[in-house]
Amino acid sequence: ELIDNDHTVIINNKEYSLLLSKMLSVNNTIYAINFYGRYNLIKSSDKTSSWELCFNTPPPDINFEPRLYDLIHNNGNIFLPSDSGIVYSSFDEGKTWESNYLGDEYKNPIKHLKFVNDSVGFLGHIIENGFLKTTDNGKTWNPLPSVKGQLPEIFILLNFVPVDENTIYLVGRWTDGYHFYFTDNKGETWNKLNTVPFESYPLTPASYSHLVYKKPYFLVEKLYKPGSLGNTSLMKSKDFINWEPLFISDTILGGKYIHDIQYFDNTTIGLGLNIFIVSYDFGETWVDLFDENDEFYSRNNPINGFAYEDGYVYATGSILVKDNEGINRSIPRMYKYKLGLNTSIETIVSNLNIYPNPAKEEININYYKMINSIEILDLNGKEILSNKTLAPQMEQSIKIDYLNAGTYFIRINDNVYKRFVKE
Repeated sequence: ELIDNDHTVIINNKEYSLLLSKMLSVNNTIYAINFYGRYNLIKSSDKTSSWELCFNTPPPDINFEPRLYDLIHNNGNIFLPSDSGIVYSSFDEGKTWESNYLGDEYKNPIKHLKFVNDSVGFLGHIIENGFLKTTDNGKTWNPLPSVKGQLPEIFILLNFVPVDENTIYLVGRWTDGYHFYFTDNKGETWNKLNTVPFESYPLTPASYSHLVYKKPYFLVEKLYKPGSLGNTSLMKSKDFINWEPLFISDTILGGKYIHDIQYFDNTTIGLGLNIFIVSYDFGETWVDLFDENDEFYSRNNPINGFAYEDGYVYATGSILVKDNEGINRSIPRMYKYKLGLNTSIETIVSNLNIYPNPAKEEININYYKMINSIEILDLNGKEILSNKTLAPQMEQSIKIDYLNAGTYFIRINDNVYKRFVKE
């Protein structure tokens, strides 16, 4: 649904359009990183109907313009990891801001900052491999022991995830490929893990985006897009070594890419290019709400972030507006989507049963709706079976004896995904 008004923000007496990269909701206020007119943080207290400036990065000098890499909320406080070893912090919900320079030895872009509880968090660097720890909710940061001599000398940190106050897992890239390490003693020693890296292609290396820990699982988005085709998938692991698929999309022209994925208790939402997935059972069942006929998706909008509040998902899209010369221009606008309004996802989850699982010869599907189509996808998003001419029934059976042993996904009525295992 279009939130119909003039979506701009005033910065230094000048009006700028919205180009958002991250969003989050804190105490009924929605915050977003905007990068029109210099990187800045904006906020809305009226469900994105209007925006005001919350924080503006310092004016750029000749060689440097500060960039904001992430938007973090923890225990009522807001953090903006930035360029040149700076973390901007607000401890009063955006009213005032502090600039925390971490020191010359950490003067690199800060892209990774994560908390494990109300007080303790970790900060990791891209190149220097320096880890810092806070025990006072981001007010002060202190370095962990040096990683030099334990990790490869030329090593790019791709992502990390802390499990508790002592334990961190990380993935990085070196000249000979990907490397995985963990520490369980506050960074005193790092141990290498024999994790098998995901597929990677020359133009799209494995990104390990959205790496999180939600007990007892590590979760990560596995993205690859060879050529003009592509799909996306989510993986989970209990040990950071052996990974199993949690979601796999079909492979389509132009690909699918989850720009942002967020977890709210048992609700998981992923939104991006050609995809909008929701799960209410921690990833066992997924519903893809993407609709190519919806105006929101009509111009391949750069959906780089979203906020979720009171059952609504808020994200930026665009509309076409004629300028003074009669030429159509794409103008950013805010949209909202009410989960459950047209698609009763909770009903789908509670009324879909696939059995036996695992199975050898046949699987049975029991659903509360008529089943009109069934597809089976392998772990590359390739259709192994496609039957879209079924006689509509609420129960269907499928022979799977011809499949190789492994994990597959069944897609029902084009948008409901469920995982099963062939023995």
